[in-house]
Amino acid sequence: MSKIANKFNSFNYWEQRYSQGGNSGNGSYGKLARFKTEVINNFIKEYDIKSVLDFGCGDGHQASFFNCQKYIGFDTSKTAIELCKEKFKTDTTKIFTRHRKELRPVDLTLSCEVLFHLVESDIFLQYLYELFAYSNKFVIIYSSNSNSEDMPPTSCHIKHRNFTSIVKKHFLNWELFKRIPNAYPKECFSDFFIYIKSNTVDIV
Repeated sequence: MSKIANKFNSFNYWEQRYSQGGNSGNGSYGKLARFKTEVINNFIKEYDIKSVLDFGCGDGHQASFFNCQKYIGFDTSKTAIELCKEKFKTDTTKIFTRHRKELRPVDLTLSCEVLFHLVESDIFLQYLYELFAYSNKFVIIYSSNSNSEDMPPTSCHIKHRNFTSIVKKHFLNWELFKRIPNAYPKECFSDFFIYIKSNTVDIV
């Protein structure tokens, strides 16, 4: 597995997948998508979230269900962003980009089933730093949280990590606020992990 991971390139994999007509995967469709939608929309409403930045928006199918005043979808795949821009061209509440220079801090950053697809350690850490750096209040991560030894990968584009221990070590101004188990654990290994910035605790 290590030899495969060393040669694997996350960016190339997803760009090729979308350019060949693939989508963001089963987790962004059907009852799994509805479960994610319910959790995220309820959180947006309960905590009066005005702006959301989705790191890894993919083909945008999941984004079509989100209710927020301002949604920014970010993805490194040029094809995915082009698909999203076309799909949401009449929706003024949603914008999409693959350029980091266009990003601004928001109330909530999202990471839905992205972490375990970042098999390269440097890309994984860079992603985490950006995810937390661009949020003023909350971070929602929907992912597995097990070491690869406990949950062996089933594909070259998957690597499981105990990411909560990494967050605890590197992001001292953030704390785990809430964990929401998956409603369909037999079909998906991801749970919700919601983080809150230390200076925001008094609003909850």
